[in-house]
Parts: sequence; C-alpha cells; structure tokens
Amino acid sequence: MNNFLDNFYEVLFSPDKAFARLRETPPLFQGFLLVLFISILGPLLNFKVFNGPITLVWLSLSIFGAIFFGVLSWLFFAFFLDLIASIFGQSGRIKTFLTLSAFALIPWIFLGPIELFKTAG
Repeated sequence: MNNFLDNFYEVLFSPDKAFARLRETPPLFQGFLLVLFISILGPLLNFKVFNGPITLVWLSLSIFGAIFFGVLSWLFFAFFLDLIASIFGQSGRIKTFLTLSAFALIPWIFLGPIELFKTAG
C-alpha cells in the first residue's frame, strides 16, 4: 500500500482496513504532505480579493504561517501523546501516530468546498 492515491481512497471508503495497513507500514512522508496541503488550504480559501502587492504579501505570510504552525502543532501533538504513552509504558510508536493522525485529517479537505458554499464564492 505504497501509492498515495490508494491510501487516500481506502481511508475514505474503508477506513478500518486502511488504518490497519497504515499502522503496519506507516508512510510518514505521505502524512507530512497531507498536513502541508491541509495547512495551505485554509489561507487559500479565506483569500478574498487581490488588491495589489500588499495582499500578495499578506497571502504569502499567511500561507507560511499556516504551514509552520500546522506542522509544529502536528509534531507537538504527537510528541505530547508519546510522552503520555511513555508514562503507561507504550511509547516508541511516534512514526505510526504521526502517519495515522495525518491521514485522519483527510475529511478536512472536503470542508473547503463547503466553506465556499457558505461564503457564496
């Protein structure tokens, strides 16, 4: 299950099998790309009108901030839960948790079009 599109499809339509396979061989880089894409999606959907170079600078700063804080919060959340798991003697699965938590974000991709309907374009 190395293909990203296969992983994506299986998470949507048979998540129990998908997460079991992802747990066995976690594709961390694919999870990282998912977190990056979902982090970028928010500022792009909130971008309303292009009014010149100031707007372009603001958009680029908001995309950079979303990427930085999206990845930082993803890593912090994983390390925090790994720290809690180490208290109970179950640590050492951080790569698996990072991958599974990234693939659990896939439904957020579909909230973008819903947000566009809400704001009327």
